[in-house]
Amino acid sequence: MTAKSKFKYRLILLSVMIFSFVIVTLFYIDYVKKHIPNKIYINEYSDGTIDFNLPFIGTANYKNSNGRTMESSLNLESPVTINSGETASYTISVKLFGIIEVKNIVVEVKNQESVVVGGIPVGIYIETDGVMVVDVGEITTTNGEIVAPA
Repeated sequence: MTAKSKFKYRLILLSVMIFSFVIVTLFYIDYVKKHIPNKIYINEYSDGTIDFNLPFIGTANYKNSNGRTMESSLNLESPVTINSGETASYTISVKLFGIIEVKNIVVEVKNQESVVVGGIPVGIYIETDGVMVVDVGEITTTNGEIVAPA
C-alpha cells in the first residue's frame, strides 16, 4: 500500500465512523423523545420520584415564592426526587452531553383528585334455563330497510 492509498483508506474509515456516530446519536435522541413523557403530574405536599435511567443531564427551572426563577442541575441516570409543596409548575430541560437540548418536560404539582362512588347498590340474581333475551334492536340493511330480527 502506498501512502496515498493509506490516507484514502483512513479518510473513508473516519468518515464512516463519524457518520455512524451521528446516526446513532440521532436515533437515540428520537428514542428519548418518544419514551419520556411531555407532562408529569405529582400531588401537592408529597414526594415524587422520577427514574429515567438515561445518560442525560437535566436542568429544572421553577419560580420560588418571590417570583424569582430558580435553576438546578439534575443527573437523569439516577432517580430524581421532587419534594412538592403548593400547586406549581416546573420545567425540566433534558440535554444530551449537557449541550444539545433534547426535550422539555413539564412537571405539574396539583391537588390530589379522588373519585367517590355514589348511588345505591343493587344485586339481582336470575336463574334461567337456557338463553335469555333481554332486549332486541333494529338494524338497517344494505337496501335501506329497517328490520327487527326478533
